[in-house]
Amino acid sequence: GSLDSDSALSPEDRHANTQAIEREVEYLNALVANLLDMSRIEAGVLRPDVELYDLDDALTQAIARLRPRLGGRQLELEVGPAVVRIDAVFLDAAVANVLDNAIKYTPADARIRVATAIQDASTVRLTIEDSGDGVAEEALPHLFDKFYRAPGARGGSRGGLGIGLAVVRGLMEATGGRVTARRSGIGGLAIDIDLPLAAVAPVPDGEAAP
Repeated sequence: GSLDSDSALSPEDRHANTQAIEREVEYLNALVANLLDMSRIEAGVLRPDVELYDLDDALTQAIARLRPRLGGRQLELEVGPAVVRIDAVFLDAAVANVLDNAIKYTPADARIRVATAIQDASTVRLTIEDSGDGVAEEALPHLFDKFYRAPGARGGSRGGLGIGLAVVRGLMEATGGRVTARRSGIGGLAIDIDLPLAAVAPVPDGEAAP
């Protein structure tokens, strides 16, 4: 009967089924987390747990989690050393949302670039950009509006709720950051996340750290 049809599947098919289910669960978990974050942002009850983190380390986890979903997309990392004053969980969620957005709206052979650049003594800019189609100039200011979905973006069958980038801005502003969107130098969309740099004095050359 139909009950034992699963046992007729090859191990490869079963594995593929399991992976598909895991992806759906991950997607739903992320969606629920975003909805919860959005409601907390709107209620003004986000309580960031701000500490000093090495930005490189803080980014590694979110990137590693999304790597399996990149497909043929080429991920370029240009992340320099920077100590930031952030809530690591908020940053992780923000980076995951921006990368998820880039994956969702780019063709399978696109480039996705994650780069950091020191702006001044108090700010480091984290840029996540892609070589996709981008969005219309007039859509850029609205990308962070709740439920806004840019026209012309090529999505799969599932378009999402249009809250990912709204959550990114809310999470980062709660920790003293700033988020803006612009056209990317590599063709698509660029999201800039400005984070507070920690004023940590470097160890002078020739002196061992204690």
